[in-house]
Parts: sequence; structure tokens; C-alpha cells
Amino acid sequence: MKLLVALLFLTFSAVFAQNGPQERFFTQPLNHHVNMNHKWEQRYFVNKDHFLIGGPIFIYVGKGFEYFETMYRGEVFDFSKSLNGIMFALEHRFYGASRPSTDVSHTSLEHLTVEQALADIAEFIQYIKDFYPGTEDSKVILYGEEYGAALAVWARQKYPHLVTGVWASSAYISPKINHQQMAVRLGEAFKRIGGQECYDVLENAFRTIEILVWLNDTQTIKESLKQCKDLDTEDPTEVSWLFLNLVQVIQDFVKYASYGQLEESCDKLVANASNDKYFESFSSWLRFEVQPNVFCQNFNYKDMVHSYSQWQWETAGTAGGARQTMWLHCNQLGQFATSDANGQHPFGHKFDLSVFQKFCNELFPNHRLVEENKKLNTTYGDLNPAVTNVFFTNGEFDPKLELGLTKKDTNAEVVVIPLHTAGKDLKASTPSDNPALKRVKTQAKSNMLKWILNLATETEAMEILLSKH
Repeated sequence: MKLLVALLFLTFSAVFAQNGPQERFFTQPLNHHVNMNHKWEQRYFVNKDHFLIGGPIFIYVGKGFEYFETMYRGEVFDFSKSLNGIMFALEHRFYGASRPSTDVSHTSLEHLTVEQALADIAEFIQYIKDFYPGTEDSKVILYGEEYGAALAVWARQKYPHLVTGVWASSAYISPKINHQQMAVRLGEAFKRIGGQECYDVLENAFRTIEILVWLNDTQTIKESLKQCKDLDTEDPTEVSWLFLNLVQVIQDFVKYASYGQLEESCDKLVANASNDKYFESFSSWLRFEVQPNVFCQNFNYKDMVHSYSQWQWETAGTAGGARQTMWLHCNQLGQFATSDANGQHPFGHKFDLSVFQKFCNELFPNHRLVEENKKLNTTYGDLNPAVTNVFFTNGEFDPKLELGLTKKDTNAEVVVIPLHTAGKDLKASTPSDNPALKRVKTQAKSNMLKWILNLATETEAMEILLSKH
């Protein structure tokens, strides 16, 4: 054991020169199952500065093209460096520079599926071991967050001979179509942090918006909610879209905020709501705290349908991956955050499942959501994945927490981090990390070390980690 540890932690001969993170491309089949002659170039990033022969392979599984930072900082980067590992990040097909087709039409998007993305990962692992000398016998650790983490988990299920283990941060592995609990969880986060008073500000503010819609007071709605266009209060779909997008903006804010930011938000919401000025307080918070740099928001349903319907590359709906992401949700993933748990959250009842169904039908006629979603559940087990060598981590205040595994599984370790939102555990360690976050990061490293060294227990791995500090 001592010799094995020494080989892992000591520097003896580097294979590659130090160049920092590098952008690369490799050839993939468009369809991994039939007609594999049609090829395309998939982008990936590599950092081999600290790699020694036999060092572990760490692959960040992307949910888009947002992960270059993981190549030079973060918890896994630091861990990989200490083990003389080699780091990769794989860009998802149909995002960024990974363009398998000349457009993003309905026909082209038939090749954008979970199954094809998983096969991409498998091909990529084989490519690494063929192309990068010294990796032939290396163990492979996948990591990611949200949808990327779900892909990593499913890849471990499908290709256990290729994937040694997975750190899954906020892995949304439950492809339920109607995600009613998001609004509930979001409301509970405000109540947990700021008490009933904070929750009441939101509830009364949304009731006021409903009244403004009933009164057809489009000017107040436009000015107070930073809207680019007047709301058509006679169109139920446009009204639903306004409420849906307001909640989406709040969700995104909560998802990436720190506990201190959320606490400060509740303090301001409550303080500015004196004398029943709930809507005024909410409006001020939305404009100056949540979206301080946004001149106006276009929550117009028809405009969004038009934007997402554009199928050429480099359009508003495709450049950032919005159309592609919507395709995945309309055809396989579901996970639509609705207001259908009415009475259990403060956001009203205006955005039920039907508005999502209408949006999917307009963008992608003849989509196969129900059939493909059922197939996805059957194949990967929903919240019963029966997968080994996976460390699931979640943030208590993640609005999408219920899409992930939150209770201990018989085969995998699961941790919910108190007072945190999504993805904080993958960030580089800082002096401000609270004890719970520090423990989770240490657990993640001990799990990965256990898989890499094929140790019997996590305790053995923990002892090795502690001996290096």
C-alpha cells in the first residue's frame, strides 16, 4: 500500500510538456447505432501539465459549453494535480463548436439524444486511451453538474467497464415530465432563510401581479417588472409565460447565490415591504438585486417561439443552445417546472403543464416526449439507479433538488449539503467554505481515491488523504 501511495503522489517522469488547457477536436460518428460512416468533429479540452504515466483520467461531462474553467481551477483540478492525473472536458454534441450538422433543424436534432451523448462519452474514453500515451491502464473518473452529472451517472450505468467512478453534483437524474416541486422548493428556500415574512412578500407580490393582469394595467407590469413589451392580458398563454419566466429568473438567482446573498435578499424584501408594500418591495428587488444589469426582459411568448424556431447556426435561439436544450426537454427529459402544486408555493397557479406542452408542440410538432421519457425512466431507473461507484452531492437550496437522489442509496453514497445551492462543491476550496462543505469535498476526494486505488473502504482512502496534509 505504501508503494502504491508513493507512486500516486510523487513526481518521477512527465509524459507531456506543460502547456496549460488546450482546445482539441476528435472524430465521432453522427449516429453510433446505424450508418456510422457519417462523421463529425467534437470539441474537447485537455490539461496534461501534471500527468505522469498511469495517472488517473478526469473527464468533466458538459451540459453545454460552459466548462473551460474546470481545466485550470476547481476541486477536481486540485485533486487531479495531486495525483498526477490528466484532465479533460467534453463538449456536448450540438453545443458550442461541436456541430454534427450544417443546421439545427428538426431532422438534424434527431441525432441529439441522451443515448447518442452517452455513446459520445464512451467513444471519447476509448480515444483518450488510444491517443494519449500513458493512459492505457488509467482509471477514469467522470464528474459534472446538473444534466452533465446525470449523463455521467448514466454513463457509469451503461459503460461500467469504461467508467471507474463518478462525482455527480446536483445530478438531475429523474426525468419526470411535470416537475411540480420546483416552485415548492423555491418558496421553502425563502421561508427557511428569511422566515414566513419573506415568503409572504413573494406570495402577496404574485397575487398583486394577478390583480394587475385582471385590471389590464399593462403599464405598471411593464415598468415594475422590467418588461420590454406590453403584456397582452387577454392572451392566457402570454400571461402564463410572464409568470413562468418571472419564477425562472428567481430560480436562477437562488440557484447560484450564496447563503449570505439569499439572507440579504430576504432582509431587503421584508424591510421594504412595510405598510403592505409587497409588490413594490418585490419589484425593487427584482430590478436592482436580481437583474441589476438588465435593461428589460422580453417575456413575450410569440417572440420566444419565433426565436427558438430558428434552425440556422448563430441565431439567437441556437448560439447559446436554447433551442437544443428545449429539444432535449421536449423529446426526452421533461422536467418542466410548473405551478401545478397550487397552494404549496407563493407563485400562483398560472404556469401549469399545458403551457409547456403548447410550447413543445409549436417548436417540435410530433415530438415523442411521453414515449421517450418512459423509455429513459425504464432504462436508467429514475431515482432508483442501482449504480455503484457514484458519489451524489446536492445543495439543500437547489430549487431542482427533487430531480436528484437525496436519500442514501444501497449502492451509492448521497449527501445533501446544508445551506447551499447547486454546484458549490465543485468549486475550488476557499477559507470561507463552511464545515459541511469542507466535509463533502473531503468525502468526494476519498471516494474517488478509493475507486482509483480499488481500496476496500473509504476509511482507507481517508487515511491516505489525511497523511498527505
